[in-house]
Amino acid sequence: MLGGHEGLARLFGALDARTDLFSLGALLYELLCGALPFGGLDGVDVQTQREYIQEQQRRGLRPLRRVNPYVDARAAAIIEQLLALDVAERPASADEVARALRGALSASHRARRWVRVHRRAVLSAAATLVTAAAAMIYTLATREPYSIRQLNLGRAAYQSGQHAQAVCYLDRALEADPDLAEALYMRGRAHQKAGEFGLAIADYAEVRKLGSDGRAMACFAYCASQLRDHERAVDAGNVAVESGLATAEVYNNLGYSYLQWRRVREARECFDKALELKPTLQAARFNRAMLGLERSGQEWSEGPESAIADIEQAIVNGPATSDLYWLAATLYATAARRNSDMSHRPCDTHARRSNAVRTLSGFCANQRLRHSLQMLVSPRWPTCRLPTHRLRSWRVW
Repeated sequence: MLGGHEGLARLFGALDARTDLFSLGALLYELLCGALPFGGLDGVDVQTQREYIQEQQRRGLRPLRRVNPYVDARAAAIIEQLLALDVAERPASADEVARALRGALSASHRARRWVRVHRRAVLSAAATLVTAAAAMIYTLATREPYSIRQLNLGRAAYQSGQHAQAVCYLDRALEADPDLAEALYMRGRAHQKAGEFGLAIADYAEVRKLGSDGRAMACFAYCASQLRDHERAVDAGNVAVESGLATAEVYNNLGYSYLQWRRVREARECFDKALELKPTLQAARFNRAMLGLERSGQEWSEGPESAIADIEQAIVNGPATSDLYWLAATLYATAARRNSDMSHRPCDTHARRSNAVRTLSGFCANQRLRHSLQMLVSPRWPTCRLPTHRLRSWRVW
């Protein structure tokens, strides 16, 4: 660069350790700026070169950061100190230079410098992070509790018919919040749909402890009737009505339990109330007709026509089933037999016999019991017995 130590000696005279530091500064300056710190002349003698460089030194070194603004300010200051004209102003030793450079090039210092250089990008990134953090905080603050989220998942599974999966979600909801009445009710519904009536009753009972809920009591009554615990079913049904859930379906199921409990008057009142609220409720029509059949051996207060009218309306309301046809045929046959025993109106008896044949034909279309018709056309019609067929009252839920 300057002819080594011998060249420097000819230019500047005596050499010591700080001369090497000057050379280091010149080397670093050239590496960072692409030019010599004080310039130089080619093809001239040593004396001319010396005079030129000394003149440049007296004019002063061109600041390194003016040539390359990307150089760190502390590092530039160290390099410029190495190139000081006065030897006393240079660092005393290479160790001192090394310590100063390490401090200028430390990770923390470089990070701060990077932030200063990329101030706009840093501010943009900070604004983005603050916005994202605010959005996350808002989401967490407005997000529903875990128990409610699991309840919603359980309700969706129940509505799609996945009752076992619904129970799993609702179990988690109740682990998080044991007093979540809606989760208890929905789990009871899922158990009920799966035919697990005992488990359903347990959940409905827990709902009742948490407060009055007509829905839970109506379902409790239904499940108790399925388990043939009609006394508890009647109690729960009455609680449901008192709680404000006085629907036709609730009254029908309550009447069913009264009928199974052999409390005929209360059963009739419930069926009447159910049909007053919803005249098209087929189950209530069927059950009231069944009640008429139960009383066929007793004194008919209003004749068999009322029960026959109920079953005919139940068939019209649809869907028509074998139970409906069979009960209609049984009522017509019973009415025909009663007329044959108590009066001499063969025309009326013949009409009822024809109706019995017609309705039993509908039953046979479903059950393929064609042999039943043979009994109905027998000359011994008034005293023949209809084929045995087990009828059950209907519940709704």
